[in-house]
Amino acid sequence: MITQIKIFGFKAVFSSKLTLGNFTLLIGRNGAGKSTAVEALQFLRDATFRGLASATGPYANFDELVNRRAESLYLDVRFWRARKPLPVHYELGVERAAGLSDGVARPIVAYEKCTTGQTSGAQRVIRSRKGKRGPAFRWIGGRGATPLVIRAGDELGLGYTGSVRAVGAQDLRDYLSRAVFLRLSPTALAVPSRVERLTWSPILSDDGHDLPLLLERMSAATLKRVAERVRTIFQDVRGLHVVKSGEERYLAVQEHMRSRGGNRTYDIPSWMLSEGMRRVVALCALMEIEPRPSLLAIEEVENGLDPWTLERVLEALRDASGEIQVLLTTHSPFLLDHVELSDVIHVRRLRGDTTYEPVENLDDVIQYRGVLAPGAMFLSNVFGDRSAPTSQDAED
Repeated sequence: MITQIKIFGFKAVFSSKLTLGNFTLLIGRNGAGKSTAVEALQFLRDATFRGLASATGPYANFDELVNRRAESLYLDVRFWRARKPLPVHYELGVERAAGLSDGVARPIVAYEKCTTGQTSGAQRVIRSRKGKRGPAFRWIGGRGATPLVIRAGDELGLGYTGSVRAVGAQDLRDYLSRAVFLRLSPTALAVPSRVERLTWSPILSDDGHDLPLLLERMSAATLKRVAERVRTIFQDVRGLHVVKSGEERYLAVQEHMRSRGGNRTYDIPSWMLSEGMRRVVALCALMEIEPRPSLLAIEEVENGLDPWTLERVLEALRDASGEIQVLLTTHSPFLLDHVELSDVIHVRRLRGDTTYEPVENLDDVIQYRGVLAPGAMFLSNVFGDRSAPTSQDAED
């Protein structure tokens, strides 16, 4: 799993560090920097497999991605390989390409390094050197392997570690290839999806539009397990299947309903399902697919879910965190009463600086622990943003 990420010059974050566990919940006010941490990890994943230009695409251009107080961005990632335990330290520096006639800001690799192992036996499997002109040259390889040289400024050496014996770095690459970042869209989940033929794509897109294609790849036994998971929340569900129509696919849920002459099972297409059910199907599918996602990062996990459904989804995600690293963002104090305080990170933005603070280390939380529930602590600003308005402020 990724145990730590340091972020410099990326969107809302000028300089900050976030420590991650198997299950981590980020909570804070709007604009504090919760999404920035998730997007930094997604940027690294997309840059590894699609290049920097593609990873920068959602932000119009590179200048819109870089913090206003910085000229370039830098990510420092600590990764732990559980199989044959090995620490991995990966660093990436990205800067604006110089001398472009059209004036459009484009990113290039300025620096890339990956070191594996402890200090005494550390091995650098990705090395870089800045050229006199253009981006850094990167050498990728391990002991006894012929190094691979990458000169393209848009490409990360990390993406090529599968071609050489770059122990540790290849594990990080494989981890990123199975990382899923979700900002599920009710509309995208409802409409049929078209078959896509890409060289690389995530297990599930961030808006969820390709959910039918994900389900179509599953075996009948796996799809049955997904339906059983969904039925623990929606008891009338009897099954799931994907309907094909030319190049389009859509999800249909089988529900047991009363009808003339007795009860019957009906197929309900995705566009007639509730937003909550569509979201639950997507999450259940990700918890059953083989191989499992390495990381499941969900923005505002509470969206579209009632409190009872949300509690069950949260319980399922906590159970899954033994196999899948889970990272959630939320605004909801309700969630705090259903997780361990050791799993919660409070995100604050004060005078332009974003910080990620483990809640259990805050002095006020230690003082009120056992007296107030975590959700009440947040609403009372015990560990919440002291600039947030309270009910007393409103009365004043």
